[in-house]
Amino acid sequence: IRDLVRSRGLGDVYKRQLPKDLPLRNVGTPIMVDLENKLGTFPTHYWHGGFFKGHTAINAEAMKKIVARNNACFNCPIACGKIVKIADGKYAGTEVEGPEYETIYAMGGLCEIADIRAIAKANDLCDRLGIDTIETGNVIALAMEASNLSKTKIDPKIKFGEADAVLDLIQKIGKSEGQVGTLLSQGVRSAANHLEIPDTAIHVKGQAPAGYDPRGLKGMGLGYAVGPAGASHLRSNIYGPESRGVIDRFATEGKPAYLKNLEDRMAILDSAICCHFGRDLFFTWDDLPKLFEYVTGRLTTEAELHEKANTIIMTARRFGVREGIGRKDDMLPRRFMEEPLPEGGSQGSVIKKEELDKMLDEYYSLRGWSTEGKPPPD
Repeated sequence: IRDLVRSRGLGDVYKRQLPKDLPLRNVGTPIMVDLENKLGTFPTHYWHGGFFKGHTAINAEAMKKIVARNNACFNCPIACGKIVKIADGKYAGTEVEGPEYETIYAMGGLCEIADIRAIAKANDLCDRLGIDTIETGNVIALAMEASNLSKTKIDPKIKFGEADAVLDLIQKIGKSEGQVGTLLSQGVRSAANHLEIPDTAIHVKGQAPAGYDPRGLKGMGLGYAVGPAGASHLRSNIYGPESRGVIDRFATEGKPAYLKNLEDRMAILDSAICCHFGRDLFFTWDDLPKLFEYVTGRLTTEAELHEKANTIIMTARRFGVREGIGRKDDMLPRRFMEEPLPEGGSQGSVIKKEELDKMLDEYYSLRGWSTEGKPPPD
């Protein structure tokens, strides 16, 4: 495959020199722990805060102590994967690829588990049970929150910071075991509705957010809101330039257009089955028309690819609209819009409803949708 691609003129992409200190290769995605914590956007105590005091026990430096080797997809020069092996202690024998940043935030900061080994064990259990670590960490943190509320009846109660209780609950969720395991296995929205605390649940369209608090990353708030499947970071990856200071993370002006551009690129990359971590190294807008030509033999332009991307995104939106999704669902949890972050680099910040509404109006207009978020008929 490599020889074929080179023969068609893609050698310039393959010859690009990656930085020797490429963070994803050296320490993997856990490098985001310190960055987001410094910004005050590292979700903590079930989204009540954005700064975790125990972050040094679960950051990239902590990960280095249990990483056995790097792991990579075939022929990948980035090698972002980390194989963890725990040789001693109560979690001895654990071997897993990860934990990635999203797992660390969900099982660590969100549940206040300041133990990278316990998080690695939680990661291993989720993998073996076939359940998602982001959703599982969020629903367990919701159970911790519910345990502190006198009006909810959840049994057994679980406290923030109880690592062994988290591991036990993962088993119950994965097997839908017992009343609490069955309840939590249905996800954050369903569990919160059953416990009669719907406003406590942090989700968009039923999906728990990724590990970036939108009160300090307002473009990410819009990305969560308009995500076709909910608060995902896979297409709405504006958290990257916001976190790195490429764009003002507290601003809302210009964010809809910036987000649309990123979403369009990810729609093309996902259709081509390209790695997300190569998006800024190998798959820029300058590269995509060339890649399209090399594969199909057809000339195209960046503008035409934007049009194709918009069609992809509108198709997903039409499906959502058919199922009842609309502007009312492109909303963030009340906590993000009404409760300022209490400490850290984003202290006092919220993403106000009027800010979100203004961004939604502009985003819908850019996509060619109605003010209620409905695309034109197919």
